[in-house]
Amino acid sequence: MTTVGRVEYLSQLIQVEAPPLPPEIAQEIEEAKKKRRLEHELRPSIQEKLIKYMGQDKKKGRDFDLTVDYILMLKQNQEDKCALCLIEMKFEWDQPGDILQ
Repeated sequence: MTTVGRVEYLSQLIQVEAPPLPPEIAQEIEEAKKKRRLEHELRPSIQEKLIKYMGQDKKKGRDFDLTVDYILMLKQNQEDKCALCLIEMKFEWDQPGDILQ
């Protein structure tokens, strides 16, 4: 946090650095940033898939209530594994040469 009083010249400012964070906390922060970045990258592809599924359900007269947030919550709660067979779920599509998509 920086507090600035009344100064007339830039040279009057003194920059103070906080002590480095403990490694555990720094690692937690980095993991949280990585998770947010991954979710941000996944949103468009999940949304695209859901739009296609919604069209299929509409043709069949079914209700559709899935959302991107719900899918991401399931992904987190199930630790990226299928709830039925515990196989790791893939969240990256259109990978060349990958027959398991």
